[in-house]
Amino acid sequence: MIKDAMFSMSFANLCFLKLWINYLFLIDSQKYSIHVLPNASGYFALMTNVFIAASLIFIFIRLIRKSNNIFVQRTARFTFFVLILNILNVIRKTSTSFSLQTLLITVSLFLKKLNIWVCLVAVFLLIVLGILLYKKFSRLLFKMLTAGIIFLFPFVFFTFSGAIGAIVKCEKTKPVSPKDCILEVEPVGKQNHLRILWLVFDEIDQKIVFDQRPFGLSFPELDRFRSESFYATNAYPAGDETMVVFPALIDGKLVSKILPVANNKLEITYADTNQRFIWGTQPNIFSRIRNLGFNSAFVGWYHPYCNILGNNLDFCVQVHGEYFLVRNYDSLLENMKEQFIHLLPFAAIIEHIDAFEETMDNVKQIIGHPDYNLAMVHFPIPHLPSIYDQKEQKISLFVDQSNGYFSNLLLADKTLGEIRRMLEKSKLYDDITIIVTSDHYLRNSKIFNMKQDNRIPFMVKMAGQNNFVKYTKTFNTVLTGDLILSILRNETKTNNDIAAWIDKNRNEIRN
Repeated sequence: MIKDAMFSMSFANLCFLKLWINYLFLIDSQKYSIHVLPNASGYFALMTNVFIAASLIFIFIRLIRKSNNIFVQRTARFTFFVLILNILNVIRKTSTSFSLQTLLITVSLFLKKLNIWVCLVAVFLLIVLGILLYKKFSRLLFKMLTAGIIFLFPFVFFTFSGAIGAIVKCEKTKPVSPKDCILEVEPVGKQNHLRILWLVFDEIDQKIVFDQRPFGLSFPELDRFRSESFYATNAYPAGDETMVVFPALIDGKLVSKILPVANNKLEITYADTNQRFIWGTQPNIFSRIRNLGFNSAFVGWYHPYCNILGNNLDFCVQVHGEYFLVRNYDSLLENMKEQFIHLLPFAAIIEHIDAFEETMDNVKQIIGHPDYNLAMVHFPIPHLPSIYDQKEQKISLFVDQSNGYFSNLLLADKTLGEIRRMLEKSKLYDDITIIVTSDHYLRNSKIFNMKQDNRIPFMVKMAGQNNFVKYTKTFNTVLTGDLILSILRNETKTNNDIAAWIDKNRNEIRN
């Protein structure tokens, strides 16, 4: 019985390895994207979850030992192997950059190209081989793994003592609430009829959406918006990853290097001067707007925007976006629930759905709001994982991830349409300047047998304008902030004016 108890506690503790890494083993630089650091409630929740899981495992083991049913015993052993694979997957995620999702998508697309009978025969042979290997080695492997888990029992004392020490440290510091991820202050700027909505979708690819659209896909809202806007065919992003692009877009300068140094602290290096700064300490689009007497709002995914830029914003919501990191709450039960969700195999999809829905809920508060001259939104789509079911035309947990990027593109198109209808309902669609763009292109285009193209969409519909203006010259979208300032100063008023302004200010830096 003691041996079973030791196994149960050690195995339960290892099943929560992903959480322990989040709570105890992240170095300062890995804490950058954690919007709210773990509090005492989170540590109590984690220890409670481990105790509950260990108790259930112990009861289950005792029942299995009393059962003579071979099927039940084999099912229990198989479940054990599945959980071991999940623990190994957690170790893989923390120690390598290898993407299991990319591998699965690549394999899925490859199989779709093969003859259906070839696929079926290959799958059948793999299943037979797996069964034979499992029958031959499962008992030996089971004994070895069981012994290993008991051997790791002291790890329980290590993690629990670390949690207790962290709780003591938390009690000595001011607790940070998840509510701190939302900032709303009384607008300080002047009232002005000029309003700009800056919509940045994550990873929309110009080539796929407009130039070489895959057969069968249609994006009516993006096409409609393009038809009444300034439309650039050769716009390049300020970088190839979100971590670099948003500091560049918001500061208005290309960033050559980034280095997360601590929670809410990102060191950036400007490409033109090689000077290093902590992001948020230098002038940016929001501080410049405030200096002009205007107000601004931001709803964003991934970066801890409010903690970094909040001093220059009148409204801000930062949406949780790093799925290996755990959200932290004040409530014990909320923390226990969040920790349990993170153990599920589709946890990243749940988190992505939550991030999108939270973004949309807050977008409804700021678009067209009379107090905000600039409202910027960073959407988590069409970035994977896929959360949109093409057939049912709704958000879903269970979708085909092999075509997930295209599904999420459809959701992005649908989202743009929903925003248009909200503005039309409020009779504001023609009174607001709307910018639609992306932070970077599709970086894994090769898995879809497409040559990578570094261009991104860039469209601007000026207030009161609906004429199509096509712009074919090359420029970098890092200049968007300066364009916005020009619009707010009433220097740029029409879709044709944008072309003239970019001609004057563009650069041809390609990333």
